Amino acid sequence: MKHLKITCYLILLLVFTISCEKEAITSSENIKVELDENFNFKDYQAIQKMINAGFDFNTYFKTLPVKTTKNTTKIKAKLSEEAGLTYYTDMENFIDISCDVMTLEDFEEARYRTPDGTIVFFSENLDATTNNGVFLPNEIATGVVFSVEKEEEEPDGREGTLAVADLPYGPSKQLAPVSDNALVIDFISNDISTVSMDIRLSFDATGDVNITISGENGIIDYYTFNSGANTFWGVKANEPITQITVQAGGGPRTPGAWIDNLSFGSCFPDFDNDLIPDAIDNCPETPNPDQADMDEDGIGDVCDDSDDDGVFDDIDNCPTTPNPDQADLDEDGIGDVCDDDIDGDDIMNEYDNCSYTPNSNQANYDGDDEGDACDDDDDNDGVKDSRDNHPFSNTTEDFYISGAECFLDIENQFARNGSTMMDELDSLIEDINSQYDGDNWEELNRDFLRKLSGITYMWRRDRLISRGERNDILSCARNAHIPGYYDIN
Repeated sequence: MKHLKITCYLILLLVFTISCEKEAITSSENIKVELDENFNFKDYQAIQKMINAGFDFNTYFKTLPVKTTKNTTKIKAKLSEEAGLTYYTDMENFIDISCDVMTLEDFEEARYRTPDGTIVFFSENLDATTNNGVFLPNEIATGVVFSVEKEEEEPDGREGTLAVADLPYGPSKQLAPVSDNALVIDFISNDISTVSMDIRLSFDATGDVNITISGENGIIDYYTFNSGANTFWGVKANEPITQITVQAGGGPRTPGAWIDNLSFGSCFPDFDNDLIPDAIDNCPETPNPDQADMDEDGIGDVCDDSDDDGVFDDIDNCPTTPNPDQADLDEDGIGDVCDDDIDGDDIMNEYDNCSYTPNSNQANYDGDDEGDACDDDDDNDGVKDSRDNHPFSNTTEDFYISGAECFLDIENQFARNGSTMMDELDSLIEDINSQYDGDNWEELNRDFLRKLSGITYMWRRDRLISRGERNDILSCARNAHIPGYYDIN
């Protein structure tokens, strides 16, 4: 019974509506209000006068040939579900998800060029820098640019034109493109996730309202809804919205759809609070506002371990070469395993004879592959420097006593503990000379000859020299005038 009553009410309502429509048409015909062929559809005061006089614009436009709009049936570049798009046609529900701070543009600062005007046209883009008499700089919100995408050429040259008007059925100033052109709304920043606007159709609008939502990689989705006088429309996405276009079929040289109260803002989830939305954050759980990504693998350095050594790239001194110990000999911030100059002596490793020991002079006493700074046997005598009495042995071929006018045909040989015969002679003379004060020459000379006799005795015992060679050395030493005359090299 309840359903039957509802059905009856709907039938009566339909009959009443049809009767009213017929009455309106008849009324229009009875009053004989005619529309001049030169009637200006841009003059909204004239439109209001015709409405007050009883002219039925709805019936008039139905008698005109239907103007088809651009076919917006396209293949989506990305499903709206994948982009996380959510649409709203109810302002209260939209407010519940909108950002704390949303930028609003309501076009209320528009100036008309004539005192009694209600609409004004201009061809340039509209943004915060606009200074065209209709808007002054900074009267349009920053972060957004309005322009026109031309659908077709207009005979009066109004293609690519924007219009601002006070509509008879609208509470405030609104913006629209002329005719079938699409209104293009570009957002300057790459962090816009939430957009809303009021969409109002013109008297002579035909077809549906077609909205295109685009992101950084192209079109994200299309949205179409049937014609209606006033519609709230909003969208929220999980990836940045960079552009929205609005298009509706308009009448001859007239806009199809007007927009008002455009609001936009960034409402992306940002888990790490680094002001980079999670959807595009290369380290969504670790703050990194600079989004540094050295290896360009899409994972930020602060949460990426490119070489899998257990050290994140942003603090790894060799981010692409495994080195869990982070060894850095010269403490230059570059780990040893990837440092071209490990010891920091300005000699590249491939040319450095001591890669791990600074030695810019590259001294190499024995001429082997290792510099003196890192060679544990500098004179290459087989005795480690740590146990060598003379790590830089005098290895001249012949034994001689400098300053003595005598020739000794004796070979300089290694004696013991890494010392050559010349090493032991040099050390003895150096010790004697260090004690000389100018008055003790004879005493030191006797001391020198006595100690040299002991040394040569050991050489003789070790079969380094013969008895005759020992006598030659001692005889030569007596003529050497030591101390004071011996020059140790």
